[in-house]
Amino acid sequence: MMKKKKKKKKTSVVLKREHPPLLFCAALWTSPPRVFSEANNGDDDNTFASSSLASSSSSSSLSYSTSTTKSAIRAPKRPNSEDLSNKMSREDFWNEIRKEAEVEAAKEPMLSSFYFTSILSHDCLEKSLSFALANRLCTKTLLSTQLIEIFNEVLLAKDSEQLRNNIRRDLVAVISRDPACNSYVQALLLFKGFHAIQAHRIQHYLWKKGQKTYASMLQSRISEALGVDVHPAAKFGGGILMDHATGCVVGETATIGDDVSILHGVTLGGTGKEVGDRHPKIQDNVLIGARSTILGNITVESGAMIAAGSLVLKPVPANGMVAGNPARVVGRTKDRRPALVMRTKIETREDSKEFCEIFAKAVVEKDKSLMAITKTTRFGPNLSFSSSLEDEPGKGSSSVVIDKASSPLSSEELVKQLDEKRRRRLRGK
Repeated sequence: MMKKKKKKKKTSVVLKREHPPLLFCAALWTSPPRVFSEANNGDDDNTFASSSLASSSSSSSLSYSTSTTKSAIRAPKRPNSEDLSNKMSREDFWNEIRKEAEVEAAKEPMLSSFYFTSILSHDCLEKSLSFALANRLCTKTLLSTQLIEIFNEVLLAKDSEQLRNNIRRDLVAVISRDPACNSYVQALLLFKGFHAIQAHRIQHYLWKKGQKTYASMLQSRISEALGVDVHPAAKFGGGILMDHATGCVVGETATIGDDVSILHGVTLGGTGKEVGDRHPKIQDNVLIGARSTILGNITVESGAMIAAGSLVLKPVPANGMVAGNPARVVGRTKDRRPALVMRTKIETREDSKEFCEIFAKAVVEKDKSLMAITKTTRFGPNLSFSSSLEDEPGKGSSSVVIDKASSPLSSEELVKQLDEKRRRRLRGK
């Protein structure tokens, strides 16, 4: 008998495809991170113990799942953006950013090469920032490789210690004050307000070193690419936030202090053709609302708030709240540091109520006095009436003598007195 041949069952093997860039990135992520290039410069805030380096190298392996919460990969928010070396070393700060990039790359495999080239392939924040800025500002004639080389020279220079601190303070300012920012990676790679500030820091460094042509070229390119026009000579502090940043203009002699928040469309300009010191001076913790214009060599003192759409032509007192066109003091800020709270709404306060009540009473008294003058006035044959308060008896059509000392104040004099009273009260507090 012929044995029947058993038919072999065909087994199909299904191969799971992995994204090639993601595999390539994963192989590189498993290697321990290199030590930050400034760790051995002799600075006290950049020296790390061997235990911290060991923990940072062990945390660099690819052990992060897509379910990792934001709080587990982000540095805690702080109410201000003081020097990060006080709470977190630069190495730890950079490791937090790398962790965020790894998580984002795992969530979006199609963007893994973008995160790798922008963040994961660099050993420090400065080099990653240089790469991001160069690719945003490059043109056909201004190559990104040239810009990267110049930016790295500036950011990693020995005399750029304060600049490097300010970069980290700006990054903390974005994530702590902008509710639309969800991670350090988002601010570092996507927010043009942050890019505009860091590009200005580079051009300001070049301007101080005498490379004014190169700095002016960068200013022109930043204005074209980002919609922000800042003169290279303008001085910026640390912890500055430019929210949206579109349409912001800062003049040559303007200065901006620490922890200042600036919304879109703000102008810090001059008042004419005069040369020399001609632009505003913004002190610390100032909040400037959208579309505000500050003109002239005036000082906006610490903790002040400028309402949206205001035209500021006079100095602003400390913790004063100004609004209007032209702007005038309308109250006192509710918070000592309004730039950190980002509350731009003008709320009704006791001093504002006091101003409105005093002004209303003055208007009523003015109307009563005018009504009394009208009733006692004798009109001439031509029924004409002179409203001048300086007419003498027998001259003109009015025969009423008005005592200036007893007449109510004009609205302009009243406003001046109330403003001066409010300034004295604010200084006393």
